Amino acid sequence: MRAHHIRSAGAAGRAPRQCARRSGAAPASGRARLACRCSTEGAAAPPPPAPSPPARLAPEQQAQWKACVQQLTSLGFGEEDSDKMVARAFGWATQAYWRKEKVEEAPDAARAAAALAVLREVGVAEADVPRVVKAFPELIGCGEDRLRGNVDHLRSAWKLDGPVLAAAVVRQPALLGYTIDCMGDCAGECNRCWARF
Repeated sequence: MRAHHIRSAGAAGRAPRQCARRSGAAPASGRARLACRCSTEGAAAPPPPAPSPPARLAPEQQAQWKACVQQLTSLGFGEEDSDKMVARAFGWATQAYWRKEKVEEAPDAARAAAALAVLREVGVAEADVPRVVKAFPELIGCGEDRLRGNVDHLRSAWKLDGPVLAAAVVRQPALLGYTIDCMGDCAGECNRCWARF
């Protein structure tokens, strides 16, 4: 059997010493700190950090943050990913969508629940709800009026309804958050513009 060897820190060029843990020998002298792989081989990966609402939020606002995270974990997301999506949804991360409209806003669990309800009402299959939220986390931070207004626009202007409407939402979730139609005269808000549809 191959001997398991270790290196003595600062002992470059010396012969490798056999690991006492594997060989059953007495522990090595404390004069040299030994870098032994035995303590790390096969060790389980550390758990992901728990959701961490910003400390400057009031306790009730932190509770709302955690409630939003819980809604996302119920869809099958891990806590760390859910935490990041809540941060995006309420303006604590990238401003690519919000463009300073929402900056470090206290999360609202009722708003998140209403957004998920809209998805289900338009016919998005339960299996597709996580896919939509992952593609457009800001969805759960959008007001219900915006979401329903865009659904109505899809029905009236684009004549989409039923399974076709649901498929459009799954294919391009961000359309539920569109706020402008430049009609070809670019307003510089392309990620919120109906020109992309």
